[in-house]
Order: sequence, then C-alpha cells, then structure tokens
Amino acid sequence: MAGRTQIPGRFSEGIRVCPGGVHKKSLVTVPLRRLIYINPVLANLGSLPPRHYAQGRPAFAVSRELKLFLICVIHVYRVLPNLLWGPLEGGDVRFGPLLIVVLCAAMPLTPAASEVVCVDSQIVVVAQTDVDHESICLAARKALTFLVSIGLEMRGRVTIKLVDRFMGDASDHAIGQYDSRRHEISLLSYDAALKASREQPAFHLPMSRDLWHSYVSHELAHAAALQHFAPGVPTFTSSEYIAAVAQLATLSPTTREGIFQNYRDVEAFDNENEISHLYYLMNPCMFAVKAYLHYLKPENGPRFINRLIQRGVPN
Repeated sequence: MAGRTQIPGRFSEGIRVCPGGVHKKSLVTVPLRRLIYINPVLANLGSLPPRHYAQGRPAFAVSRELKLFLICVIHVYRVLPNLLWGPLEGGDVRFGPLLIVVLCAAMPLTPAASEVVCVDSQIVVVAQTDVDHESICLAARKALTFLVSIGLEMRGRVTIKLVDRFMGDASDHAIGQYDSRRHEISLLSYDAALKASREQPAFHLPMSRDLWHSYVSHELAHAAALQHFAPGVPTFTSSEYIAAVAQLATLSPTTREGIFQNYRDVEAFDNENEISHLYYLMNPCMFAVKAYLHYLKPENGPRFINRLIQRGVPN
C-alpha cells in the first residue's frame, strides 16, 4: 500500500523472523513472477492491500505461514547463494535447495500482523488472526452504531491495533489506549487482557470476550468525542464520561448486570459538579458505573452528551 514505510529486519509487531525487510502493518507477500525467477531483491516484494470484511467474513484470505516460509527461503538464498548453487563437500550432488527448504520449514515462524478494513466503516484492525479481525470488526460496528445514536458519528479513519503489552506508561488504561495524534487505538490482545485481569480485574469481573469488546467501545468513544468537542472545551473528564457510557451500553445485558451486582451500592452522579477528574482518577470503574447510571436518567441521555460536547465539565 502506498505510503507505508519499510522496516529492515522487522515484522509489524517487531517480531524478528528472517533477516531482511518487509512492509510495516502488512501481511507480507511475494509476487508470483518473483518466486518463479527466485529474485532476491527485497525492494520489489509486494504487499496485499487491506482485506475487507463483508458480513463478518474476509473477502480475501491468504496463508501467513506460507508467505513467511517463502520469505525465509528468499532471505536465506540472498545471504547464502552458494548454498543454493554450490555442491556439498565430497560430492557433486547439489542438495542446497533441499537444505534451504528444510531449514525454513523447521523455523518457528511467527505470523506477522495484517490489516483489515472493517466493512462499511473506516475502522482498520491490525491483528495476527482472522478470528481477531472478525471479532474486533464486529465490536467496532456495535460501538459505532451506539455512537451514532448519541450524535457522535465517527469521522475519518481510526486504526485498532492488538498488542501484547503497551509501550511506556499505561497506568490510566490497563486494557486500551487511544493516541489522538496517530488516530490509533492500542488494545491488549485477548490473551494479554486475560493475564492483566487476573492481576487487576476490571469491574471485579473475570475477563470475557464481551468485556474485552467493551474496551473497543470505550476507546472509539474517546476518538469520536475528540472529533466533536467544541473549541476550547475541557475534554478529559467529559471524554471519560462518554467513553464509560459507550462501554457499558454496548455490553451484553448479562455482563452489565454482573457489573451492577458488584457495584450495587453505587448511585448515579447527582449533578455535573460530581463528575470530576479527581473522582475518575481515584476509581475509574466506579466512575464508569456512576456515569452510566447518570446517563440513564430520563433528563440526561443523548441530550446530556451533547451538553458535554458543547460545554464540557472542568478537568
């Protein structure tokens, strides 16, 4: 894809497989004509365009393992051309090609992450498996539908990238982070989220797919809210309120009821003055429950969201 950078010796998540260069954020591929001629010039390696999901299924799927295997073969040939064409010591039979195939087949190749553009949206998911692509696209679709219902239609492209850990300080968001400068959401993979939840369970619940998906809603709400805030409006606390509402609203009734049971003594915010930056910092999960209960009051709902967008609350 045009505009992508190439990172020598690295796949999109920094996973080193074979020496050489591949496209960032892309499932690597080798044009057929270059495989036929075994051309080792890596600058000419192509990449697939992002795949689009239609009705939850990929319109185009390619084996990552096969691609990585072929890349390995070309890299080994590039570094050790004599192995391919030179005879083994003590004989005239050239076993080089067979040795290369055996070498690359034995390597513990780790799939590179690939991009998928979710159908009917500008959400791009970067993940290693088709299951994760489909899962996050479905979660994003649910989140975007709710955001539209409260007047926060997403504008422009946002990338959701699954990671095993966060770079730097992730204390504010243990599961997800939104980078407004790059329009990119970093979300812990499900396995990483399971591990994190054992140490500090969100809402005092064990991690589940449904709860994990709710963090897609949370971070997309941050992205959408920041696109709509009026100039000069204090955004931090208001954005956290909106993200909390989106997160709890898109949960399944069963998971949401589990949260309410764990916070059965928590009541809604009485007024705007209680919706504070300090309260959020002291207990983000309790802040979320109080925000959602406040949103459910008949006098609030989408109208209050619009008031936050136009005026905000002090940070």
